[in-house]
Amino acid sequence: MQSTYTSSSSTPKPLILAAPQSIGNIGRLAVDLLLANSNILARHVITSPLVVPFACVDAASLSVEHSLNSAFEVVETDAAVIVQLRASIFKGHAHRFARDLAAWIAAQEFSAVVVLASFDEFKRTDAQIQTRDPRRFRVAAADAAAAAAWTARCAALRWRPLEAFCRAEEMRAGALLPLDAGLAAALLDALAAVRASVVLVSWFVPEDGFHFQQAMQMAQSVGELLDFGKSDHWKLPYSWHEAALTTSTATALYT
Repeated sequence: MQSTYTSSSSTPKPLILAAPQSIGNIGRLAVDLLLANSNILARHVITSPLVVPFACVDAASLSVEHSLNSAFEVVETDAAVIVQLRASIFKGHAHRFARDLAAWIAAQEFSAVVVLASFDEFKRTDAQIQTRDPRRFRVAAADAAAAAAWTARCAALRWRPLEAFCRAEEMRAGALLPLDAGLAAALLDALAAVRASVVLVSWFVPEDGFHFQQAMQMAQSVGELLDFGKSDHWKLPYSWHEAALTTSTATALYT
């Protein structure tokens, strides 16, 4: 995995990325929304032999008229660096992709990695259902001070930590996340192996339907976590437009 990315800031920024293949793909929609409402400083291409090569309309733009983008990019904004993965990963290579991405992240200087993921709401425990809050967080950091700081930040926002799932028949031995969590578990394991400071921001969502409301809530939560200073007046990106969901490709990417 290679990239032309070099930070323009002397102070490390957090990295935001959506875990590929998460149910509902709300992380991808949230990433597009964050980018559409950020001041973009620079765009850089990431190349990987494990990602299907294709270019597409800039889904995070406010208009379909914007120029074509590559399948896999890293975008630097004032507040954060955001990975935008628009293509699929070649079948059978998902775990290798997670390891390669973690290795690339380890070679950069990010203050933390914020991973966006989603889980099937029908697999919640009774206690999770009773809280009515679909948002959960998990902090993992080799540095104890960093872990304590991010945990305190999430607690100050009154977020609930991610509880253990109880359905043994749907879990691998020792796994924290359910099987339908996409690449979230593999990505968290790979990031732990390179000793990255990670904040998982997750959402319980229904498997079917469009997930714009949950993606909006996720983007707002990330904004609060990282002090984006964004008001409630969010500009919607092109990928959120109803017309973007009329093709099989768009439907596969966003639902």
